[in-house]
Formats: sequence, structure tokens, C-alpha cells
Amino acid sequence: MVTCQAPFADVARPYSLALQAQLAESESQVSAAHKAAAAAQAEAQIARDALAAAHKERKEELAALRQQHEAAVEQARTRAVSEVSELRAALDAVHKEKAALSEQLAVLRTQLCFVLQESDHETQDLQQQLKAATAERERLQTAAQTAIVRQQEHKQLVSDLTHAVQQQKTQLQVGGSR
Repeated sequence: MVTCQAPFADVARPYSLALQAQLAESESQVSAAHKAAAAAQAEAQIARDALAAAHKERKEELAALRQQHEAAVEQARTRAVSEVSELRAALDAVHKEKAALSEQLAVLRTQLCFVLQESDHETQDLQQQLKAATAERERLQTAAQTAIVRQQEHKQLVSDLTHAVQQQKTQLQVGGSR
């Protein structure tokens, strides 16, 4: 420390003591400020560590969520691919069945046309046979009528002839008995 000369020493002493007190107070405040700064730095470090830990935890949670999401998306994609594959197979089966049914329908239509043509030919043949049978029936009926008329004429002739013969017989018997 600096020593002062006597005349000023009494005057400077109260200032010196006040300055020393102020210095001690300032040093105390600086020390307190250093301690507060160190405590603040420690708290800030704790907060940074807590923030880093929280950030790491959130990052891990996000990574886990991302993996879950990717797994769910992959499962959904796999299901969708499987469903699309099943739908395609079902659609192919439907197309094949439709083609087979179309082919069957074409065959049945062809057969139906053939059957209808055959039926038409048979109908025409039957109609011709019916016309021929009708004409034959009419001819036979006419012939039968003619035969009946002739038979009746023959009966009449036989009857007339029989009657004429009997008359001649009677005349001969009457003429021979005389």
C-alpha cells in the first residue's frame, strides 16, 4: 500500500477506507458475479445438456416413428400389391370365363341356326308330305266314292239282271207248262 504524507493522511484516510470498503464490496460483487456467472454457466450447461438429451430423445423417437411409419407403409404397399395381384388374377379369370362363354355362345348360336335350318327343311318336307297325303286322300276318297257308285250300279245291274233272269225263268216255266 501507498503511504501518504501526514497532512493529507488524515484527510485521505476516510477516503481510503471508503475506497477500500468500496473495493472490498466491488470485489465481493465481482466474486458474487463470477459465482453467479459460473452458476449461470452451470445452469446453462445443464439446460444445454437437458436440451441435447431431449433433442436426442426426440430424434430417437422420430427415428422409431419413421421406422414404424416405413414398416406400416411397406406393409400397406405389400398388401396393396397383393390385392392388386389378386384382383388381376380374378380379372384374368373373369376374362377367360367371358371368352369361354362367348365361344360357347357362338357354338350354341351356330347349332341353333343349324337346328332351325334343319327344322325348316323338315317342316317344308312335312308340309309337302301333308300336301301329297291330302291329295292322295282326296284321290282315294274320289276313287272310293266312284267305287261305291259303281258298286251300287253293279248291285243295281245284278239286281236288274237277277230280276230279268227270274222273269225269263218265270216266263219259261209258264211257257213250258203250257
